[in-house]
Amino acid sequence: MGRANYGWTTLVLLAGCGAHGSNGGLGGDDAGAADVLAADVFAPPTNVPTAADTGNVDAALAVDAALAEASVDAPVATTDVSADAPVAVDASASCTSSRACPGQVCDTARHVCVDCLADADCTGGTVCGPDDRCRAPACASGPSTCTADGRVHTCDPRVGFVDTACPSGSTCTAGHCTGLACTPGASFCGAGAERRTCSADGTSFSTTLCPSPPHATGLCVTDGCGLRCDDGFADCNAVASDGCEVDTRNDTANCGGCRLACAAGCACAASTCSCGGGLTCSGASYDVDGLAADGCEVADDTVAGHAQASPTLAPPQGCSDSVFGTLTGGRIVSDARVHSPAPQGFDATTGSSSDWWGVRGTGGSLCADNFAVTLTTSGGSSAVCYRLTVITDRTTASGDVSGSGSVVVSNLGLGLYTDNTIITFHVEKTCTTTVRENVSYTLSFHL
Repeated sequence: MGRANYGWTTLVLLAGCGAHGSNGGLGGDDAGAADVLAADVFAPPTNVPTAADTGNVDAALAVDAALAEASVDAPVATTDVSADAPVAVDASASCTSSRACPGQVCDTARHVCVDCLADADCTGGTVCGPDDRCRAPACASGPSTCTADGRVHTCDPRVGFVDTACPSGSTCTAGHCTGLACTPGASFCGAGAERRTCSADGTSFSTTLCPSPPHATGLCVTDGCGLRCDDGFADCNAVASDGCEVDTRNDTANCGGCRLACAAGCACAASTCSCGGGLTCSGASYDVDGLAADGCEVADDTVAGHAQASPTLAPPQGCSDSVFGTLTGGRIVSDARVHSPAPQGFDATTGSSSDWWGVRGTGGSLCADNFAVTLTTSGGSSAVCYRLTVITDRTTASGDVSGSGSVVVSNLGLGLYTDNTIITFHVEKTCTTTVRENVSYTLSFHL
């Protein structure tokens, strides 16, 4: 190109020599090198370029001038880089892979070298902390638990324990968020008499049954327990413990309902006041013959109980078929009169009170635990108006008979009652007051 004797060649050679001082680096000779560079840059050329090289000469001179200025004004690097020297890694240096980060890993999202990005990058039981450095775990890992205020308490080895609130409508149970079964602490009704109370954490509820006092059935209502009265009875005193205490079918002060009193001299029959001046019988005295002249001439002096809850008990009996028990003195008396006060168990529809008996069946390991009971009536008509029902803890059986007849109620199966339980005999009239009788009866049985 015809550039053999220009200052460019001199500058390159001198700069190459000036890179090493007397001590192998840029030392005390640097100033001299700068002077030489400057002199060489501004020295006039010994040869004049041809016209063809003018453009190239101008470009070379411009480069030489720029290099000379840089050599004079810019600080000279003092690090001696050789082929064998290790290269230092800067954590903030840009990287695209971990190969550029000896002893570290590359965070390719930020293009910087860091100690760790995950626990797998750490050793010796350490974990990767939030500052991307390996450190000892902040807490010991284990099952999550629940805090007192219902949050999930979990160990995060990177930062320590973390408490997380459960979503609305759920609560913490055994370290997990679970849906609520009910409103904490609230009471509400289940089916029928079932009343439920929700636990404090809302995960479960306890159940209680509303009581069923006399002549009533317990019933769960919005604000607690209530009553459903049996037909013909009413709760007139608003006291739940005694149930539906008034028989509105024959109570003159509450005839057909609470505080519906009959006029003076009138009686209450079948929930209706009858004010025709007819005969009113007192208690268990009955007008069997229907004659007002002799009043209520028959007293029901039976020894039987008149309620299932309080039967008259016979002596306990074993299971031998050769041993019979006998109950005597029973009587069913009926009329069509109003009874005030009414006797216990009085049914105005039949005009009578039914009888209840009981016997404890002792049973035993070799017993079949079955029964045969005979009801024999006398003093009544041929109308089939009387019924015997045998009730055990496992079964019920019944049979009907006239006022002068006999019926056997039996079941010869196996295991029809539990040893040492009460077996109940119920004797009742089933016809209306069109049949009015004084019927005596006896019961005989083996278990």
